[in-house]
Amino acid sequence: MTLARQALPTLQVLDDYCEAYRPHFPEVRSFEFFKLILLGLLSPMKRKGLPAIARHVGVESHQSLWTWYLQTALTVRAALL
Repeated sequence: MTLARQALPTLQVLDDYCEAYRPHFPEVRSFEFFKLILLGLLSPMKRKGLPAIARHVGVESHQSLWTWYLQTALTVRAALL
C-alpha cells in the first residue's frame, strides 16, 4: 500500500481556506490545481485566464489546468450546490 503525498503548500491563509474542500478531491494533484487556480485568481494580475494563471503559478502548460477544471472542478461544484 502506498501512502498519499501531501499537497504542496501555497500561502498559509489559502491553504487553511482550501482545507475545508479537501474531502471533495480524491487525488492530491486535483487539490493542488484547485489551490493554484485560486492563488492565480487572487493575484494582482490583469488577466485571469487559465494561460495567465498557469504562467503566474509556474505550471508548465495551461492545458493541464483546463483538463483538471473540466474533469474535477465542475463535478465538485455541482456536488456542493
